[in-house]
Amino acid sequence: MKPPFHHSTQTRVAPPPPCNIPAQVKSQTIKDSRLRDQLKKKIKEQEDARADIERQRDMLKQEILQLEREIEEQRRQIEIDRKTIEEMGRERDLLQNNLRKTESATSKQADLVKIQENTRKNLEVEIQGYKAEAQKQRQIIYGLEKEREKYGQQASDATSKYMQVIQRSIPFI
Repeated sequence: MKPPFHHSTQTRVAPPPPCNIPAQVKSQTIKDSRLRDQLKKKIKEQEDARADIERQRDMLKQEILQLEREIEEQRRQIEIDRKTIEEMGRERDLLQNNLRKTESATSKQADLVKIQENTRKNLEVEIQGYKAEAQKQRQIIYGLEKEREKYGQQASDATSKYMQVIQRSIPFI
């Protein structure tokens, strides 16, 4: 046999050093077990994290759906409000138009009332004039009636005197 480390062109592999295989296996098993536990722990953490993220995603999806519903409701409300504003604007325009018409009619009525008031005052003045004239006419009539009575009495007296004079001057036939 050749010596183990001989410098020859042939190389020989040295036999492995003597080792304790069961201890190595046990050590490797412990390492593998620890690695497996660590990996299981990491997998569990990853699965828990994934479950948390999925829950958060589902909650966010629900929140998004709720917000989309709220946005749609607000859009509908905005449309309703816009229509209400337009309707109120048309109603305001109609009311303003009616107000102008009413103000015009009121102004015309006020003018008519003023005209009628002036006419009434004029008529009252005219009536007072007629009353004064009627009073004057009554006084004149009263004076004329007094004169008529006076002249009637005078005529009666004169007729009576005339008859007496005629009766005296005509002899009795």
